[in-house]
Formats: sequence, structure tokens, C-alpha cells
Amino acid sequence: MISLILSEVRQDAIVLVPVQAAKGIFRKFQRSSSPDLTVIHQEDRALTYALARVRSLDPERTQSVVKSDSLTISHRLVAQIEDAFAAPLGLPHLINGLSFAAKMQGTIGSSDARLAWWWERNGRKESVPRTGAILFPDMAERRMRIPDAIYQAIRLSEEFEPDAPIETHWRALATYKTFLGNAAGTVLDPFLEGLKIVSVGRLSLEVTDPDDYRFAPTPVSTAEDDFLLSHSNKLSFQAAVTNRGEQPTYRLTDGTFAVIDRSAAPVLKVIAQAMNEDIVGRKAFIADASRLIAEAIEQHFRETGAINDETPPEMSVELIERTVDEGWTETTGWSDRVIGVGVAVPTPSEIDEGSGLPWLPPTMSPTVGECLGALADEEVADTILMLQRALLSGAKFLDLHTGTVPVTAEVIEALKRRGALLSEPALIDADAADAYLPIVHANLHDLDYFADVQPRSGSETKLPKTVSADLRGYQTNSFFWQVEAWKVGLPGVLNADEQGLGKTLQTLSFLAWLDHQIEMGEVEPAPVLIVAPTSLLHNWQAEINLHLTRNALGPIHQLYGTALSAWRNDKARGRDIGDGTVHLDLSPLHGKRGVIITTYQTLANYAVSFAGLKCATAVFDEMQFIKNPRTQRAQAAKAVQADFWIGLTGTPIENKTQDLWSILDIICPGALGSLAAFNRVFAKPSANRLAQLQRALFQKSGARPALCLRRTKIDADPTIPPKVRIMYPRQMPPAQAIRYDEARAKHGGILQVLQHIRRVSAHPGMIEGELINDFVGASARTSAVMDILRFVKSKGERALVFVENRDIQAWFIEILNLEFGLNVMLINGDTSIDDRQWITKQFQRERGDDNEFDVLVLGPRAAGTGLTLTAANHVIHLTRWWNPAVEEQCNDRTHRIGQTRPVTVHLPMAVHPELGPASFDCLLHRLISRKMGLASNVLQPLDVDEHDLKQLHDSSVSGRVVDEGPQAFSLADGLPGRTDIQITSLADDIIRVSSKNWPNRLVVAAHKDAGIICEFVDESTDHVVSVLPPDDSAKFGGYVPISIIKDSRLWPDFLVPY
Repeated sequence: MISLILSEVRQDAIVLVPVQAAKGIFRKFQRSSSPDLTVIHQEDRALTYALARVRSLDPERTQSVVKSDSLTISHRLVAQIEDAFAAPLGLPHLINGLSFAAKMQGTIGSSDARLAWWWERNGRKESVPRTGAILFPDMAERRMRIPDAIYQAIRLSEEFEPDAPIETHWRALATYKTFLGNAAGTVLDPFLEGLKIVSVGRLSLEVTDPDDYRFAPTPVSTAEDDFLLSHSNKLSFQAAVTNRGEQPTYRLTDGTFAVIDRSAAPVLKVIAQAMNEDIVGRKAFIADASRLIAEAIEQHFRETGAINDETPPEMSVELIERTVDEGWTETTGWSDRVIGVGVAVPTPSEIDEGSGLPWLPPTMSPTVGECLGALADEEVADTILMLQRALLSGAKFLDLHTGTVPVTAEVIEALKRRGALLSEPALIDADAADAYLPIVHANLHDLDYFADVQPRSGSETKLPKTVSADLRGYQTNSFFWQVEAWKVGLPGVLNADEQGLGKTLQTLSFLAWLDHQIEMGEVEPAPVLIVAPTSLLHNWQAEINLHLTRNALGPIHQLYGTALSAWRNDKARGRDIGDGTVHLDLSPLHGKRGVIITTYQTLANYAVSFAGLKCATAVFDEMQFIKNPRTQRAQAAKAVQADFWIGLTGTPIENKTQDLWSILDIICPGALGSLAAFNRVFAKPSANRLAQLQRALFQKSGARPALCLRRTKIDADPTIPPKVRIMYPRQMPPAQAIRYDEARAKHGGILQVLQHIRRVSAHPGMIEGELINDFVGASARTSAVMDILRFVKSKGERALVFVENRDIQAWFIEILNLEFGLNVMLINGDTSIDDRQWITKQFQRERGDDNEFDVLVLGPRAAGTGLTLTAANHVIHLTRWWNPAVEEQCNDRTHRIGQTRPVTVHLPMAVHPELGPASFDCLLHRLISRKMGLASNVLQPLDVDEHDLKQLHDSSVSGRVVDEGPQAFSLADGLPGRTDIQITSLADDIIRVSSKNWPNRLVVAAHKDAGIICEFVDESTDHVVSVLPPDDSAKFGGYVPISIIKDSRLWPDFLVPY
């Protein structure tokens, strides 16, 4: 066996060297060998896990160097490594018997200020030699290791600058307390002990005075930040920013210090500057904060050289979007649809579903609603002012001539929304600081714009030779559908095919046909506009090159990022949205064929320029990006001048039915009436209403083709291999169950508590005293995932593993590399577009004779769209997302066109030994399954709402399943309602579950003898064995995953594939 010893303590790092430990009575006679740290064997499992931990803490390999004969680790990494991993690495134990003491000396902000520190033993100072993170570096028998919190505090003390400004001193103090706040073995002076700090990493905007357009930044809380939820601290923070402007640290009224994290610093700078603008500037900022913040950050990047004209367009767009996203949370010839250019006026955040009063919230009583509705329009503003004064004075009710109303924020907000509806967008006549957009007929309140159906003339409907790809039957049908819709004169169409059916290729086939019409003189030449999310920009150009012959659509123009500089008007600075004038010279594109590719934000920023360009077709990919009709992006999209519109989205409704209205009002204005009228009927529709709406949109009407198209994979192509979901309920190990109970007992908001429970259900983290080589076994889910991957490896196949938590991603990848000898790659929110493409290409590489088992780890939100990963036919969800639509998008990375094998979705589940089906994983699975059961209706919203989350919270905390009665257990009863399932009896209390719809098979046993059960397992066809339950001593072999279920209530809901 290999062990490590500490060989050298340097100023910047330590060096550990391996030695071979001989075993047994013959160890004296064994020849000495030179152990190799780059080749670790299974007998050195503890060391391999410890090395994996080093790599997960240092993914960029900047703080550690592993060679065959040494391991060099920086002092920071030495301090970070948990004590459980220290012994296998040959590191000394953490400090014991000594305390770290600290004191603030001198006056803050003066040159005599310093952070003093020393060591104490039993309350007395003691001189202790130290090098980096090692105490007593030259005395091997006395060496100790400093924990990371104290190491960071010492470094900060050494770097403290007495001559720095007072703000810097406060920031250093706040950071100092962050390090030492929960550190054991520390003694602080009363000042430091009483110091309270909080880190502000994200900001949003709150309007504090609507009449004067005053606003202030608001810290956005995280699951661990209880402070940020405090109303008094929020007000104190806002007052501090108002009075002092942009600062790195703010001292609040209760003594807490709010430290601005680097992610939020650039956002705070923009907000603080905007707070000092005049009323026109403040009004403009409220209306357009996200865009102005993005512009300011881009300008900062240009000034610092992070972005220049040589920066690839995709990289510049991605950098700006990521920086904004890290520190900011958003609070909510012309086309004949365009009225003119004017200041973008924010529309009300809600248009009510039903009452005929679109400003009235549904929770308000009819009596109060009648009182407010009876007010004359000219009385609204004065009534708002009266209510605000009454609220400040503490009054509970206010008598109006229409009746008595309660004095509440809800009533005031309702009248403000009514007042907003009375405002008309002004034409161009305002300060240049305002946000300018083409003013369009929005159809929000009344139907004031309806697109006519005007037949178009074209030649025969034949797939042009410029399409080099072979279209499948359903794709050819989509081509004919688009051409027919174009010929009969529909304004546009929505292709809502399920993810993975090749909507891009279907669209390109139509565009190639339309380009052929241009060449034949049937249609006037004009470019095609393609608007897509940033992550899909490369994809469109690649798909054009892949599926069409060279120059099939004409030249391709990039209009985003740094590429925009080539299209700017001479001496033009800024954007259209800043002053309402044209900043891009698109005249070279007028009347010419070609393709323009841009982003949704670029379209909004230069909406006036784009509105003046006549396009043959406008294509909006992932059109759910403009599902909110009140955004500037949606307004800019409505201003585009196109002869034909094509919308592409696999999820036309993500949150509510209004999403569909917003999309269709761009593609075919007026088809669904005004938003107010639509919401009165469909905001909370009955099943019959939804069925009527679906027939109207997705079925042909007389000679006219359907406005919308929606096919599932099975509908479109029965030859596409099936997809099946298999559950793996595993009982939590004792330590995980303890942590789970602790999480249930935590206090806080619903989401905060659920996040704690959700996190522990994934993995409880290493607990003191646990064996480090049992990281996998510490979690029911991770142990199930490893069993599944061993099974996948035995088949010579590939798998995608979706993991949400960043720290679990890094640690899990190291475990996979260790267990399977792989070089597992990761795609998450930090992965650049270029890296995503390279990783995808590597993973999709041609298979060798051994089929090349491989694994790719992905974040669900970052990798849920825009990727084709058909080399894998297994998808594993180590963590699951709330919204089943997001989960399905993840599954569809591999279950899509080009997949030749059945796809298995694996769902590991952690089950509490006492709670059983009331465990979080089971409760979340019920919720997701119920939502997915409604998904057969494409118009049914899938997102989890507040009621769902509250029920999930209440059931998780109480340990009781809502609306679930007792359930008897019997394998012989069959599965009522599951006509797709066949059950074969193998022996007494042993059955096999199979289906004609998928090849996977499941063995379920309520038998005590593991040997008898194993006799019936066929490793070539069976995919999982569930045992209910055997003796604790039962042993199973082979590669088929085994789930030991000690709660029979899990049958059949959490065992039978679907």
C-alpha cells in the first residue's frame, strides 16, 4: 500500500512524497519499490479518494501538482482539505490545544489601524512557529494544520493596509468576520465578536417613491442568507446606498456590515449612478434597468480591454450576459403594425383573467373591486395619493364617494395599474435618456391590430435541390405544411414539435424553397431574419452549412456582439433604444437575399434599425424567450417587418397560458384576440376550453392549414427508439437520514426549507468520523447512480448525468474519473459556447469496437437546450429540477433524431427509512408525474406554482402525504390502469415487469432468499431488481442494479417504469 509523508514545508507550498508500506511478517524481506502517485491501485482506495478531493478543490490545477514521486499542494489548499482526507495525504491534523485570538488595534481609517492576532493556550499567549498553513513546520511530532477560515484571516491580517481609505478598512473587517464567524477555536475581542456582516451577491430594484420615480437597490437573498429577508435591514441598506452612493461596504443601523460581492459590484455602480439622475433619467432607468446595466457593463469591459473589436461576437455577448446574470435579478418603411418611435412605457405587470377590469387582482373582494371600478378616470391619481397618505398615517379604511375601501398596498397597486392603462405611449418627444422603441399596436387591452390573410403566388411545392439532407417523412410533411401556409396567405406559423425532432432542418427546408422562389422571380428578393438565444447562434450557422448546399440562402450576416461595429452608421454611437434614431446601416441588405442572425437582446437594442428592414421571413428560435408580452424584446419583435413569420419552440407554454398568446400575437396578430379578453377565458381554463383552443390552433380549418404544428417523437416517427423512465428508490444511510431530519426541522421560508431538504436528499456531505472512501455510500442517490453507471459500462454504452449543485458536480466528476478511469467533462453555466461545442464533439465521437463507455456531467439549466448528444442512450438525474419541462428538455438531448437505441432515463431516489413515500424525493416525483400527466395537452402549463410548493413543503416537513390513504401491498394484484404493462410470475413472490413499448425489464421480489432471486435475474435483458425486503445479510452479485426496499408502500408507484 502507498502512504504519503510530509517531506518539505516551503513558503508557498508543501511537498508530500509516497512510500511503500509492506504487509505481513515478510515485510522485512520485500524488495523496496518506487510507488507511483499517477498509478493508484484499488487497495489504496483511501488515498485515491483523497487525491480526488484535491482535484475537485483545484479543478484548474493551479494549486496542486501531482507527479509520480511527489504531491505539491499550496498552503491555501492544505487549509481547505477536510480533516477526513488529511491522514491518507500525510497531512498533520488540525490545530488542537491552541486557540486563535484576534483584535482590532488603532482607529479604523487611520494609519495606526491593524488587525492583530496571536496564539493562546489555556488563555495565555504562546509563540508558535508557522509557515503558511503549517504550525511547528520543523518539528514533525508537533506539526498541526490551520483550518481554512483561520488561514484566510491570517492572510487578510498580513495584507491589511493601514493607509487605505476607511471604506477599505470596513470591507476588510467585514471579510475578516466572514472567515471567523463560525470557526472553532477562535477568541475575538469584544469589537470583532460583536461584528455582524453579510455578503451581497445579487441585486434587484425597488421603486421607493413612484411619484418622483425614486428607486434603490435591494439585496436578493440566497437560501443561506436570512439577513437579506429582514425588512428593516433592507431599508437600512437602501438608505445607505442613497446617502453614500456606491461603496464596497455599508454599515447598517443595527451594526451589520453589508459587503458588496464582486458579482454585484458592477451592478451597484450602475444603479447608484442612475439614482442621482434627474426625474427623466430615473424614469428611464426604471423602465429599462436590465438593458442599461448591460450597456454600462459592456462599456466597462471595452474601457478595460476585456472586449474589443477583435473579440469574437459570441464571446462578447456571452461575457456580458453572464456578468449581468451573476449580479442582477430583473423585477419584471415600417411594418403597418408600427405606429412610430417613442418612449417605451412600462405596461402593467398583470392583466387580470376575468373580471373585465384588467387592473384588478383576482384576490380582491368583489365589493372593493366595485368601489374602485366606479371611480372616474380623472379621480384615479388623487385617490392613489389619498390612499398613500392614509397608509402612512396608519389608517385602516378610507371613505370614498363610491364606498369604503381598505387602506392596503394591494388596493394602491390595483389603482396604479388602472392608471397605467390610461396612459398612452408618447411619440418621439422626450429626453434621450429614455428607452426608445417602435410603438406598436400591442393588442393588450383591445384588439387594435389584426393581420390579414393574403394569398401568395409561388411555383410547385417541391423540395429544392439545395437541401442536401434527407428529410424524414414527418419533416417532409412539415415542409409541405409551411409552404401551404405561405401560399394561402397566413401571416406565420408556429412549429411546436417536441424537442429533438429537427425543427431547425424543417425550417431550413422551407427557407430553401422560398429562396428558390426568389431566384425564379416569383417573390421579391429580401433577407431572412433569424433571432435566437446566444447559445444557439453557432448552431444555426452550423446547421445551414450541414443541411444546405453552399450559398443556398445567400450570404450569412452576423448582427450581434462585436460584429455590429461593421454595420454602424458613420459616427453613430450608442443604440437605437437610447435615442430612437437608426444606428445601424442595413441598406446593403435591402432587397437582397441572405440570412441575418441576431439575438433577442440585439433586436431590442436596435429595434428601430431592424424595423426599417423588409424581410422575406422572420424566424424566432426558442420563442418562449419572448413569452412575456410586456417586455421590450416582445415589443421589438412585433415591430419587425416580415412577409412571413416562423416561431419555433418545444414548450409554447412554460408557466401559464398567456405564454401562448404572446407568441401567437407576434406570429399571427389578432388570432387570439386581445390579451385581456384571452385571459378572461383561458387564464384558468377548464379542460373543455383547452381542448377547444387546441383544436382551433392545431387542426386544419377548411382549405387553410393549421396555424400551429405539434408532434411528439412517437407521433412523428414510430421508428424512433422508445424512452422509458426507471426509478431507483434506495433507503437513506443513517447519517443521511439524520441530516434529512435536521433539514426538516429548520425554520425559514418555504423555498429556503425545501432547498435544505433537497440538498440533503442529494448528498448529506461528509460527516466527521465517516470513512472518506464511502463518499458514494453516504448518499442513497449517489450509490444508486454508481450502480447504474456500472450497469451502463457493462453494456458498453454512454450516459449523461445531470447535477444542479456546482460543488457536487466537481466532486462527483472526480469520483467518476477514479472509479471508471475516465476523463469526464462538464457543461454548466460557466462553459463557454466554444467549449460546449468542443465537448459535444468529443462526446459524440465515433465508437470503437468496445463501444467506448463514457459519461458527461451537465447542469440542467445550462445544458437543457441547444445540444445534441445522441452518443448517449442513458440519462441519469442525480438532482431533479422543479419544472418537468426542464427535465424533459434534458432527456431530449439524447432522445431525438439520430438516436438509434432505446433511451433509458434513470431516476435515483433517496427514501427516509421511516417516512417512505413521504420522503422528499417521492413527493417531488409525485408532483412531477402529475404535471407530466397533463403534458399530453401541449397547452397545459407545467411549471410548479406556489400551491404546489406549499404542498410539497408541508408534506416534506410533516412527513405525511396529502390526500393519500392506506395502501395494501401485494405483487399478485397486478397493476390496474397500466394496460401497457405485462407481469410474469417467476416464482412465489417474484415477478418480472415488462412492456411491449420498451425493452427494459424489472424483477420485483418479496422473497427473503437472495440466492433464489438471483436465479431469475437475466443480466442481458433485466435492468433493475427491486427487493421488498430480504434479510439484512442478503448478498447480490452481477451488474444489474439492486434496490433494497424496506417500505412496501413504495410499490407500485415508485418502482414500475413508465
